[in-house]
Amino acid sequence: MWNTQEQRSNTRLKYQGLTIDIDNGNYVVDGYIENISLNGLKVIQFSNRFIVLKSRSITVTTQYNQNFKFKISPCWTNRTFPGNYQEVGFKIIDPPDSWKSFVQTMFPEHVTEESSIEIHT
Repeated sequence: MWNTQEQRSNTRLKYQGLTIDIDNGNYVVDGYIENISLNGLKVIQFSNRFIVLKSRSITVTTQYNQNFKFKISPCWTNRTFPGNYQEVGFKIIDPPDSWKSFVQTMFPEHVTEESSIEIHT
């Protein structure tokens, strides 16, 4: 299993307006993204009914109706109490150039081509 707490050494920035849809093969679960980076993201208000154990293909949608599709792998999870939700940290596997460009455009002062700084929404 993985750690139940976030562990990162990079700075994160907040940004609102991103949602996520994850398909487990039987149904689609949605959540809100609290923060993003070139190679990761944190999802909040994500249903506890969805068991996060393996890599999945996902779609991230912005408030501008931009869609990004890529594969993610869970790094950690934290169940919220009380409630029926969990927070999950994901690593983006081979992030597409369109995602990198989006992150760099939204936070040009904090992200460069060589940067590994993580950004939170």
